[in-house]
Amino acid sequence: MKRLLLFLLLLGLGIAALRLAIGDDDALGGKLPAPDRQPRPNTPGLPVHQGNVGASVAQTGYLRLPRYRTLAQPDGSQVQQQVFLLEAKDSQPIGEGRQQLEGVDVTLFDAGAPAATLVARQAFVELARDANGRPSLREDKDIDLRDAVFTTLPGTKMAGLRLELGNARVLVGEHDLLIRTADPNDPVLLVVEGEHKGTLRGKGLRATLPRERTGDLQSADIEILSDPVLETDGLVVRARGRMHYVEHTTQGAATVTVDDDVQLELASGRLALPGFGGDEVPSADAGGTGSTAHGDRFVGWLLRDRNRVADRSERNDATWRMLQLTGAPARVDVPGAQVFTTRLSIQPGPFGEAYLITAHGGPSRIEQQDLRDGRTSDPVVGTSERRIHLVQPGQGPGAVHRSFGFPQWTLGALQHLQVVVFEGRSRLVEGARSLDASRGLHVFRSNEAGADGGVVRGFGDVRVEQPATKPGEENLLATGNDGFWLQRTGSSQHLRLGPELPADPEQPGQPWRSHHYDVHYGDGHLRGVGCCDVERTGLRTHLRLRAPAAEIEGRLTGDDADLTGVRRLDALLEARELLALDVAGLPARCSIVRGDETLQAAAPHMVQLGPRSLRLLPVPYGPERHLWVALPPECTEPELTRTVAASPGKPAQRVFLQGPQIDIHHAGGNHVLVDAAAVADWRPFVRAEIGNPGGGAPTTVSCNAERLRLLPFVLTPEMRRLHAGGAVGPLADVLFHSVGNPWLVVDDVRDFHLEDDRYGLIEGLGHRLLLSQGAEAALFVGDPDTMAPAEVRRTDGGRIVTTRGAQVRVLHDEGVRVQALRTFADRPTFLLPSVTLHEPGKDGLLSHMIAVCRGNIDVLPEEVVFGGPVVAQGLNEDGSENPDGVHLEAEQLRMQRQPQTGEIVKVTGRVVTLDWSKMKARSASAELDARWNRMTFSDPADAVVSMPDGREWRSPFIEVNYETMSVKWHPGRLVQKDLAQDVAK
Repeated sequence: MKRLLLFLLLLGLGIAALRLAIGDDDALGGKLPAPDRQPRPNTPGLPVHQGNVGASVAQTGYLRLPRYRTLAQPDGSQVQQQVFLLEAKDSQPIGEGRQQLEGVDVTLFDAGAPAATLVARQAFVELARDANGRPSLREDKDIDLRDAVFTTLPGTKMAGLRLELGNARVLVGEHDLLIRTADPNDPVLLVVEGEHKGTLRGKGLRATLPRERTGDLQSADIEILSDPVLETDGLVVRARGRMHYVEHTTQGAATVTVDDDVQLELASGRLALPGFGGDEVPSADAGGTGSTAHGDRFVGWLLRDRNRVADRSERNDATWRMLQLTGAPARVDVPGAQVFTTRLSIQPGPFGEAYLITAHGGPSRIEQQDLRDGRTSDPVVGTSERRIHLVQPGQGPGAVHRSFGFPQWTLGALQHLQVVVFEGRSRLVEGARSLDASRGLHVFRSNEAGADGGVVRGFGDVRVEQPATKPGEENLLATGNDGFWLQRTGSSQHLRLGPELPADPEQPGQPWRSHHYDVHYGDGHLRGVGCCDVERTGLRTHLRLRAPAAEIEGRLTGDDADLTGVRRLDALLEARELLALDVAGLPARCSIVRGDETLQAAAPHMVQLGPRSLRLLPVPYGPERHLWVALPPECTEPELTRTVAASPGKPAQRVFLQGPQIDIHHAGGNHVLVDAAAVADWRPFVRAEIGNPGGGAPTTVSCNAERLRLLPFVLTPEMRRLHAGGAVGPLADVLFHSVGNPWLVVDDVRDFHLEDDRYGLIEGLGHRLLLSQGAEAALFVGDPDTMAPAEVRRTDGGRIVTTRGAQVRVLHDEGVRVQALRTFADRPTFLLPSVTLHEPGKDGLLSHMIAVCRGNIDVLPEEVVFGGPVVAQGLNEDGSENPDGVHLEAEQLRMQRQPQTGEIVKVTGRVVTLDWSKMKARSASAELDARWNRMTFSDPADAVVSMPDGREWRSPFIEVNYETMSVKWHPGRLVQKDLAQDVAK
């Protein structure tokens, strides 16, 4: 396009040169085929009249005809200034007043100095005689020229211009100069010599030129009648119709119009849509880099400036202000690209190079086809309902900077920058990929060798669609209501929907606060308000979202995990796998629904630990703490809720977990592993509700602890099938029922509560707790380092049974069964287990007591079994030791319970020693029957029972009613001791 402007500049210089032929203004001519030389006729010469005397004077041979004009001087005097000098080597009259000239040589003067020459093989003129009788040209008659050549002289303003004409007629009028070809089909040639040679060819010429700058006619009108061809380095302009040139000579403004099937051919030039299509520029071997423009009319506007140069001469510079190509539509063909538009306008920069190219006048379209390694890629198509501008900043601002002396290397970015501006509703399409904007698109790219990628900006309501192009890549579809910014570099791209996040995002009224967007990535879908950034490199996609409030929601992948209440989201995905996630919300909520199971997480802060792990956190301390200013006080702690809807044979379930740090690990399928840990004194809390199949209140479980872990199973389904020998079905389920169902693992458990209508209230604490839903069992473990026991307390029917031991197991076995174990699972140390019985409001013999055993203790619904020597002691209702209570020691002991109430109704033991305020006893075996208020002692070697009053029974069998203190015994003896003597002793 630069050469197009240069050529048109040369055309303007040629027109200016024609004006020199008539004084101070432009002149134009053409080359025509010469007719045969006419023979010298025998005609009279130039007629002369003097009074009544007439004569004719014949002018033959060499002819010299000068012309002068009179110029008024400032002092009132007049001087004669030569305008031109005509010389002919030979001449002869050919009719009355007409003269045939041979070897014509005309010298044109500008301000009295030779400026140009006009040489013709032959000319036909009409001569007249001036007052002195000298011959002169008649100004009201045409000059008929043959094979005329007009040339500007070196050192003049128009040096290097050559105009060749054939059969041309010139009429020198009082104020103008009229030139026309004799035949509309006669050829015309204009040549401008110099560094960039240019030519203009055509058929037929009509021109009206002003004779002088100060005359009444102030415009030049030149017309080539048909088939004009403009040629210069790298440029050819062709047309079938006319070329019309009009210039206002005093203002220097001119217009060039070319009509009918106009074609512009550029030998070099490339049109590319930055940021779209391939990154390689087509080489010359791939079809060249030339371009062609087609249209119905070409119009150019130029301005001529006359500047003085160093030698004080005047330089006549013509610069183009606008070029326009009109068609239905106009079309520009570039290697690999085409432009279709109703009108194409070109605006030059300050030095004539193309700066702004505009396709307008109606819907416009650019089609670009990139060539890569000999293969044709998907075409890139850009459309606009209004205008498309192609901007070369290097020819505008860059040219201005160069004129002020800025070094070339500092202007490299401007020099190589290309900008395409789409106005109105616009669209860019490459194969299945597309960019849409309701208020236009701006495209930026560098054409420097080795430059990679580009930038596209969209305005208004926008849509970005990028389907997957290779295996493992995911589809991307993004929409927004306030523009986008897209940067592509090599295999990576960065998309920003809406305005950029400002430095102070909390300031109200900023544009980003009203931007709404919607992003689909593969099976994921996110929508929200605020800023949205998407970066893609290879198969990896980085999402960064920020909202003014909790206005982000959606789903990252196709795993049914729905996010709501999000204010900031930072996610890294590779194909469909989520690699990293950082979410802030007020609070952020994540919900997963699979079948009849729902998992809901809520936290101010969520961070992904791994591809299948998520951590829920409270508000962090740091520079981003302002994100949670609007967080409600009741939502500061992370929460996790798992609910299971009721189904046939399966009761409804709900598990609620709350704590300062909760980790969620996906364990495959519908299973998740949950791990909650304490932070300082902030401990996690869990509460579970399990529906009662028989109706009534649900079973509830709750506790707080140092750490809580919810396991979906101990063995995966695959491992269970492997251990079952590949069996599938009820057999495998029965064999591995407990390890295939959820477990709760708790560290440093406190305030454990299990409440059930059937089993009452079970409370516990310990160093660790293992709770199995499938086995309906729990294991409390004490601390082997501090020797602190595990403790389980069951309250049922008003009775409280507290069991302590190194480990305490609670399980369902035809009722609730509690086992107190003396040893730790991984230590050789042991801790004596104990069981404490309380019946609030009662004062029976066995209503309040504690039993410590050297073996394990098994608390069954129908009995309490001690697996070793036992020491039992009666207690007060407040749990303190009762000095008047029963103290019992036995090698073996068993307590029988009433199954419905849990009340102890009978106690049996072996090798028993009883110490009570009411009596003392020892025997090989003993039995206490609370239903009949009696104690029975049996010993083949005589049991011994003694009373506080000194009586002592010795017998193989002794029965005592401890309410009436009556005694029955078999053959034996009774001894009355002297208590005073015993006291003295």
